[in-house]
Amino acid sequence: MSKLSVKLNPSSSLPSITVNYSWSNSSPYTLERSITSKLEASFSTLKGVKTIQSKSSKGNGYVLLEFDSYKDLDIARFEVAMLIRQVYKKLPEQSSYPTININRPNDEEDSAFLSYSIKANTSALSIKEKVTSSIEPIIGAIKNVDRTEVSGANAKEYVITTNTLLLKTLKISKRDIVQALQKAFTKEGLGNFIRNERFLTFSIVPHSQLLDKNIPIKKVQNRIIYLRDIATIKKQEQEAQSFFRINGDNAVTLHIFPRKRANVISLADEIESILQVESKNLPKGYTITKTYDSTEYLRQELAKIYKRSLYTVGILLLFILCIYRSFKYLLITLISLGANICIAFLFYFIFQIEIQLYSLAGITISLGLIIDNSIVMIDHIKHQHNKSVFISILAATLTTIGALSVIYFLDDENKMNLIDFALVIIINLSISLGVAFYLIPALMEKIQIPLKAEKNWSRTLKKRFYNIYRHIISFQLRFKKLAILLIILIFGIPLFMLPDTLENNDTWYEKTYNTTLGSDWYVEHVKPHIDTYLGGTFRLFNNYVFENGYYSRNAENKLYVIATVEKGATIHQVNEVFLTLENYLKQYEEIKKFTTNVYNDLSLIHISEPTRLGMI
Repeated sequence: MSKLSVKLNPSSSLPSITVNYSWSNSSPYTLERSITSKLEASFSTLKGVKTIQSKSSKGNGYVLLEFDSYKDLDIARFEVAMLIRQVYKKLPEQSSYPTININRPNDEEDSAFLSYSIKANTSALSIKEKVTSSIEPIIGAIKNVDRTEVSGANAKEYVITTNTLLLKTLKISKRDIVQALQKAFTKEGLGNFIRNERFLTFSIVPHSQLLDKNIPIKKVQNRIIYLRDIATIKKQEQEAQSFFRINGDNAVTLHIFPRKRANVISLADEIESILQVESKNLPKGYTITKTYDSTEYLRQELAKIYKRSLYTVGILLLFILCIYRSFKYLLITLISLGANICIAFLFYFIFQIEIQLYSLAGITISLGLIIDNSIVMIDHIKHQHNKSVFISILAATLTTIGALSVIYFLDDENKMNLIDFALVIIINLSISLGVAFYLIPALMEKIQIPLKAEKNWSRTLKKRFYNIYRHIISFQLRFKKLAILLIILIFGIPLFMLPDTLENNDTWYEKTYNTTLGSDWYVEHVKPHIDTYLGGTFRLFNNYVFENGYYSRNAENKLYVIATVEKGATIHQVNEVFLTLENYLKQYEEIKKFTTNVYNDLSLIHISEPTRLGMI
């Protein structure tokens, strides 16, 4: 069980790729016209693309490509990279080279599941350098940690100042400098081949990650012009492009992201124990405080599900004890149920099934079906002393498994959510067949259940039940047509799905429909009553459940405060506004935590677990 992936929601999703790009200080309209539209037109030629979404903001933008479930993301990434190379020549010189990111499965993994705040009596940049050199490598080396990020301090940057007159004389453009820098720091592939059944790749990697003055820019006549010849280089701290605060305090924050199928609960415990040790090795004055832990909410939700599952099994077993009044009967049922669940967890590991909200629901539902199979087999062996009832159990179980196959015909998005739910039930029921056929007969040889004489009140109750059942069947056989009609009316006749009118009125059947079922009198006076009385439960489901249904994944309660400013406002002006808002929020003890993100012309505060949303 400890090897299984434990999540709150499924991590599977449709494959998608995001292409990010930037153009400093450009307006959204200019970015859309000069970059976004060109990339979208190029990406529309890709095979397997379901949707293309884009957003152009001030200074940056992105294009999101969603593919169908059959698309190989490695191939898709290669195709996108090829198209970007072709389009980049047509993009503005000041724009960055578009970067490609394979998206993470869901929002749960797009955000960090653990965040730690590091404070000290020194500058934020010094704290960040200490964290990235001592703590971050240790956390990043943990097996199921996907990546780490450190925020809260502006990194240093190189400022390259060129002589415009000299560039014109040498006929060197800014694009030449940008391309030379990109080439100096880009990893380029030389090809690949297979040797001794191993797939090998050759590539050229940069000699150094530091900006070197000896980078060749361009050959002018017979002379190679280097960066040192046309520019001066200065290293300085970046100007603030964004602000991130937790509970209104400026601090360096370490964000930790889990891998796709990690057990986040055990991973959080491992990280916590490591940080307790590493905090003692930090210089005096450094403190590490946990500011966010998504596993707290996950533990609470899983505890609720475990409790409900326990109640379900307890009630079912109590019914068995009350009806059969035999602890030996109950013991055999418990042993067979325990064996079924233990073997099932082995198959969850083999088939890489996640333990999350939907799969746990599948486990809970299948418990009753597993106990049913055990009861039928125990009762039959007890009275008939053979296993011939197994064929009936097999048929009943296969019909349930067949009904779950409908999930495979749903649209891809819903199928990704429910596939683990179906697999869990299928595995549990399949194992219950083996338990019923092999384990239960063996247990009944060791644990003998004596036959008890049936009491008079029990015999009378059974007789009354069978008489009522016999009368119902006899009535249905006597009035077959009426019974079939009632069943049809209860389910419903889908006349409500007929259109009010047919748009084209050319053919004879369209004219006939529009003058009868499509006439104004029928639609206004007759159709509402026909739909109500003949629609049955199908109409109710279609109107009130299917049409108006909204399904969202379970998540922690959060309150988002989003603010936008008019074009022309600086990020420092926006930050001043949010500092005032943060000071206001600090007075509420009911707020568990609030984080602030200030970037470009859009900023937001999200408040975790506010206990009195109305008051706030």
